[in-house]
Amino acid sequence: MGFIEFNHVSKSFGRTEVIPDISLDIRQGELIVFVGPSGCGKSTLLRLLAGLEDVSSGSISINGEDVTHRQPKERNIAMVFQNYALYPHMTVEENIAFSMKLARVPKQERQKRVLQAAETLGLGELLARKPRELSGGQRQRVAMGRAIVRDPQVFLMDEPLSNLDAKLRNHMRVEIRQLQRRLGTTMIYVTHDQVEAMTMADRIVILEKGIVRQFGTPQDVYCKPANTFVADFIGSPSINLFTAERTAHNVLRLGGSVDLTVAPECAQALGDEKRYTVGVRPEHISVNTGQTGNGVAAWSSGVTLNELLGGESLLHASLGTESVRVKMSGREAFAPGETVNLSFNAASAHVFTEDGSVCLCHSGNT
Repeated sequence: MGFIEFNHVSKSFGRTEVIPDISLDIRQGELIVFVGPSGCGKSTLLRLLAGLEDVSSGSISINGEDVTHRQPKERNIAMVFQNYALYPHMTVEENIAFSMKLARVPKQERQKRVLQAAETLGLGELLARKPRELSGGQRQRVAMGRAIVRDPQVFLMDEPLSNLDAKLRNHMRVEIRQLQRRLGTTMIYVTHDQVEAMTMADRIVILEKGIVRQFGTPQDVYCKPANTFVADFIGSPSINLFTAERTAHNVLRLGGSVDLTVAPECAQALGDEKRYTVGVRPEHISVNTGQTGNGVAAWSSGVTLNELLGGESLLHASLGTESVRVKMSGREAFAPGETVNLSFNAASAHVFTEDGSVCLCHSGNT
């Protein structure tokens, strides 16, 4: 199993700095997800680990051995790509066994490993087929089988499910997670899909412009986001962010009209600034409860849109000039223009600096 360390790693292409300075410690047997928007550096970071790109500075080690300048074949890493990269003229069995054939693994041993991988991935009845005879999910399993038979220290997966439809993606991410647990091998998984990240990862690396904005468990990055970028990126629908002005030691005025009284320990954490950004997740805002009182932000708003999503609804409203999203269970029907009463508790709020760079007070701390 692989233990991985990025030690002040940077990467530039000419004068363009893609990764300024990243240090990460990845434990043995973890499934780590690199997630972020397009161009954030997640695939570049994966390619640096694989040896497909050279680092500009810093070092990378696996199991305490410096592999910074080793060739990809010397790192004992297996990579699964977005496009599967299967040989169309070879059968499933031949595709899975190809890397072992190049490494001159004895034929009997190759056959043994192929059968083991096929059994693990449910490919036993497909070994004689060509890639053109397979579905997208089956092709993905073949690509994974080719990686498994190498018995690597680390699996690297670069957006492996992006070519699949939504239903198959959901199925395959469960299979990949279960497979990783059975094998116990360290896996680094790259995706732009925060749902994949949340459902699969032991820990998530959230990247923006080559910078690690937060590295933590799915629970941590969702419940205790380090900044507004993380808070907004993780969670669907995304978090509501309101401008806030401090009008008293423990009172924040949202959107210029709604007061929120925070607990003393939260007020103390805010320091001496006058302006902040307050984040509240859509599922933490209540509709038509009539709730008021200390520690509750309450206001009335006209409905702009109500999206019915089967077992839940997403209500669109406003707080002053700022939009509000409210996630509700059930199929409550609110017509556009209808007035609703909205409220949330201070314990559900995250208070950030005005520019959103630091969270000063998490929900649950108030």
